Amino acid sequence: MVTIIELGVVVALLASLVSALRDAFQKKLTDGFTSVEIGFIGQVYGVVLLAPLTLYVYLTSEAVMTSTVFLSILVVSTCIVLAFYFFIEALRDTDISIVSPLRRSTPIVVALLEPLVLGVSYRSVVLLAGALGTVGAYVLMADEGFMEPILNLRERGAQMALASTFVFAISAISLRYGTTNYDTILFTYLVYLLGLVGFWFLMVGGSHSVSRPDYLDSDMIWMGSLNTVAAVMTFYAFSLISASEVTIVKQTTGIFGILVGGAYFRESELLRKLIGTLIVIAGVVLVVLY
Repeated sequence: MVTIIELGVVVALLASLVSALRDAFQKKLTDGFTSVEIGFIGQVYGVVLLAPLTLYVYLTSEAVMTSTVFLSILVVSTCIVLAFYFFIEALRDTDISIVSPLRRSTPIVVALLEPLVLGVSYRSVVLLAGALGTVGAYVLMADEGFMEPILNLRERGAQMALASTFVFAISAISLRYGTTNYDTILFTYLVYLLGLVGFWFLMVGGSHSVSRPDYLDSDMIWMGSLNTVAAVMTFYAFSLISASEVTIVKQTTGIFGILVGGAYFRESELLRKLIGTLIVIAGVVLVVLY
């Protein structure tokens, strides 16, 4: 029989797989859409697709919204938009080869902060797993050499990337609190609603179109649908296991991305990426066994 912890790991792994498939469609869409447009439409699809299920849960659930749960929803939705904004700002000044590895340090940040914020005990195995997940993902994404991102830490772009990581870590910890104290579907939908407002401000604040007919093309539909499924599964995983464990397991998105990228985009340096894969897997194994 699958225990709660094992179920949480399985759900997080499946969420990583779905996220990798979503990323593949996002990669195809970047030729015709800005990142802000893709993010905005992802929020729209989430609000639309989850509406029927959310209504059903709302009518049948006895979940009670408390002030602290509402605060966690505000924190999560705000942090998601802020993390995206910092990421876009980072790319304005710095190459993606520097930004991506730095943004993968979320697991170790969450492992250090979660006990302080939520009052849970520090677990040395989780700290070790978080370190492995961070290092492994760093290796996966360090396309221009292992030292290049570190040598550029004084650049504004690199600092924006780290700010994105920290904000996302706060989001993960708030997610853990909110999903353990409120219905996961309702929580997810409210985060999508508030996130849509945040992305709308990003849209109108830049030169982005909100009424393009090709928002309904097949690749965008796949991206929006997969993004919604990945979000629901990820939020559900947060309700089952700690934020530290979820963020560690979610590093496998990069591994699944290698498989998709190698098969469809013919990405290079697969050997280096496979080494990073083994390190990430080591961190996941620690989460599963301990």
